[in-house]
Amino acid sequence: MKEYFLADILFRDEAYLLLTMLRKNDMDFRCRFIEKHGRKRRVCNIKEIAMYLELAKEFKYTRNNYVASDTKRRMNLIEKLEKFIKDNA
Repeated sequence: MKEYFLADILFRDEAYLLLTMLRKNDMDFRCRFIEKHGRKRRVCNIKEIAMYLELAKEFKYTRNNYVASDTKRRMNLIEKLEKFIKDNA
């Protein structure tokens, strides 16, 4: 299965938001790293990206589970992941 660099799909703040949502939901986020241009880069496959999309859609902001003050960033993240899956599925 083809793997994609997370940094090629998302901007840094979007990737940070996604990783924070995964941690807040107590999801075990073990990612694989590949060295590219002397730096370790996080990789994921299309199934994992689809799982991240579902998580982002279902994520609820509560008082104890708060990630960002605006949901616009989350909506942009969802749109970007949907477009990526549609283009690469």
